[in-house]
Amino acid sequence: MALTNLALIQSQLPLPLKIVRHKRAKRISLRVQPRGGHIVLTLPRYSSLKQAEDFIVSQHEWLVKQAAKVPTTTEFQNGETIELLGEPVTILHQPDARAGVRIESNNLCVSGESEFMQRRISDFLVKYTKARFSEMTRSLAQHTGKTVRRISVRSMVSRWGSCSSRGDISLNWRLVFAPVFVAEYVVAHEVAHLTHLDHSADFWRLLHTLTPHTEAAKAWLNRYGNTLYRFG
Repeated sequence: MALTNLALIQSQLPLPLKIVRHKRAKRISLRVQPRGGHIVLTLPRYSSLKQAEDFIVSQHEWLVKQAAKVPTTTEFQNGETIELLGEPVTILHQPDARAGVRIESNNLCVSGESEFMQRRISDFLVKYTKARFSEMTRSLAQHTGKTVRRISVRSMVSRWGSCSSRGDISLNWRLVFAPVFVAEYVVAHEVAHLTHLDHSADFWRLLHTLTPHTEAAKAWLNRYGNTLYRFG
C-alpha cells in the first residue's frame, strides 16, 4: 500500500475507521468492532498522525482478515427460526394481535405493524434475557456466599459482561443468541469476580467450581462470538 495520507488510507480500508486519542494509552492499537462493523484506532496523547498512518499501513493485511469475520447484520424476519439460549423459536408476525411480544408453542409472536417489529423484538429480548440471566446470576452467587447488588442487561460493544467492586453485574443481551452453556460461563465468570476482582489463580479455581464449561465456552466465543452481533 503506497499511501501517503490518512484520508487515502481510510478510503482503502475494508471498514470505516474511528480514531480515538486516549491519554492513558501507552501505544497505538487497532481493533475491529463486530457491532457496527468499524475499526477503532487508539492513539496515545502525543502520537502523530504520521505514526498512525504508518501503523495502519503495516496492519492492513490483518485488518482485512479481521473484517472478513464481521458478520453481515440482518433484520428479524417473519417466519425465520432463531435460537434463544439454544432453544429454537420461529418469529410469527401477528399484526392484529394485542399481546405485544410473547413466546408461545415455540413461536416468538409479535403483534402490531411490521415497521415496529424490529424494535419490539429487540425490546422483548432484552427483557427476556434479563429475566433468564438474573435467575442464573443469583443462583450461582449463592454458591459463593456473595450478594449481587444489581444486575443489568444491555448492549455492550466489546465485552460479554462486567462486575464492579460494588457488586453490580452487567451482561451483554446478545448472549441470548448463544448456547446456554456459553451464557452460563459468562455469568459464572462475572459472579466469580464478586469474590476475586482479578484473574488470579484463586479466581479461576472458583470459576471452575461454578461451571464445568469454561474451556469449551471460551473456545466457542473465540470462534463464534462475532456472530452474536448479526441482528440489529
